[in-house]
Amino acid sequence: MSVPHARSVKALFFLALAFFFARHFLSGTLFYYIGRRFAWLVPLAAVGCLLMALGVLFHRPEPHDHGEDDGHRHGYTLTWMGLALVVVPLLLGWLIPPRPLDSAALSTREIGLTAPDRVATGPIRPLSLGPREKNILDWLAAFAQNPDPQAFVGQEAHVVGFVYRDERFETETSFMVTRFAITCCVADATAVGLLVRWPQAGELATDTWVEVRGRFALGVFQGQSLPVLVAESVTPVEPPAQPYLYY
Repeated sequence: MSVPHARSVKALFFLALAFFFARHFLSGTLFYYIGRRFAWLVPLAAVGCLLMALGVLFHRPEPHDHGEDDGHRHGYTLTWMGLALVVVPLLLGWLIPPRPLDSAALSTREIGLTAPDRVATGPIRPLSLGPREKNILDWLAAFAQNPDPQAFVGQEAHVVGFVYRDERFETETSFMVTRFAITCCVADATAVGLLVRWPQAGELATDTWVEVRGRFALGVFQGQSLPVLVAESVTPVEPPAQPYLYY
């Protein structure tokens, strides 16, 4: 590839990457992949890519020592293989619609009925939150801090998550209301959930987002005593703008 063409391709690549970061940052879909604590890095990355594009366009390197007539300049050599290695991932990022993790991701992950270790052994989460304010991770943290499941019997809960079930569940009467919890990015995502008992559970399709209201009762799952959320109502809802929980 000629030097002018290589320079133009590199500049276009950095411009496209800058626009990619900016577009997904402004739409909020970039947070399907990274935690919000890293949000400030994304605009910096977009600006950095823009500066790289301008630098490639306006930088004029000195001729090679072998003379100006050999047409060779350092810094702009670009092969088709090298072009494919950088452009194909960017094209996939544009063409594949961003979506949060769902039950399909659980084929390579385990789902926990207990809080992640960092939550269970870390700083105590605020347990003074009301039933409408506590999310799934808050309840699991409370269970970790008080391992007696009897202590939660009768407590009201109001949580939002997606429906998950597998061969361990009594499909007609139970499911798990589930969220993914992340610290840095989806690579470290942990699926967490509360076991729900509801007579119409069999009518709910997997991955349906629901709002569950009910009270905890003492239950048993795979030989383990734990609080089970006995639903008074289960209402399908739209997925939240931010589907992940953070810890």
